Amino acid sequence: YKGVTTVEGGRFRYSFVVPRDVQYQYAPAKLSHYAKNVAGDDATGQYGNLLLGGFDESIDLSVSRPSIRLFMGDSNFINGGITGENPMLYAILEDSIGINAAGAGLGHDITAVLDNNGNSTIVLNDFYEPAIDHAQRGYIRYKLEELTPGWHTLTLKAWNIYNYSATASVRFCVRSNDTTTIGAFHCSPNPVATQATLSLELNQQSSVRSVLFRIYDITGRMVTELHPSMQEEANVAHARWNLKQRNGMPIANGIYIAHAIVTTTDGNQLTATTKIIKTKQ
Repeated sequence: YKGVTTVEGGRFRYSFVVPRDVQYQYAPAKLSHYAKNVAGDDATGQYGNLLLGGFDESIDLSVSRPSIRLFMGDSNFINGGITGENPMLYAILEDSIGINAAGAGLGHDITAVLDNNGNSTIVLNDFYEPAIDHAQRGYIRYKLEELTPGWHTLTLKAWNIYNYSATASVRFCVRSNDTTTIGAFHCSPNPVATQATLSLELNQQSSVRSVLFRIYDITGRMVTELHPSMQEEANVAHARWNLKQRNGMPIANGIYIAHAIVTTTDGNQLTATTKIIKTKQ
């Protein structure tokens, strides 16, 4: 088991379910701990006199299977979007019992396969980061390198600690890093009543100076201007639009046009548009 918990006043607590892959013979087990604070001070310790063994015959081993959500860059990525040649795989794993992140049992590693090529399986155990104070959830970030332009599919397989597995896949299109390109411009939800998220796909960040979203009504008058954010290694610039009011007045129902403007470091501009339908709340 590998987990992260908060230390307050020098004290901490955590709980976990013992994985099925441990040895069943009764013997001392070791707990190892490492802690650090915001100042960079750290501490280590271990306890080696915990008696562990046996098996609980009353438990239902088939109670759950892992939930896997896959993205490229960050959670704003939409399946089928674009990336550059060195995208970051981002996975969110969750299980009501716990994820097997140690790979203690033969064949129970967290693995990823690109384009169904089993000869290039990637073992991701060491890249699994447990959520703080949440033994049932964790994250994986793994950078893929020098992918060929075109369509790719990545499939990730994970196990819970009862040795039940699940798989998930994400499909993406690699665009060459030689030129900055933009992909789809989304609004979600659409139609929208009160708040929408606008997302613009980009193949890379390094050559992007700025991204701007402008929203116009059907007569061409600008309603608002949004400055989207973009996380490191992400392939999507996104911003939220609050439709509840404009200058103290409710925004009217109807059709609006969102205009995305991307300015690159060499001064070029790329644009994209999408239609938004405003409905009553």
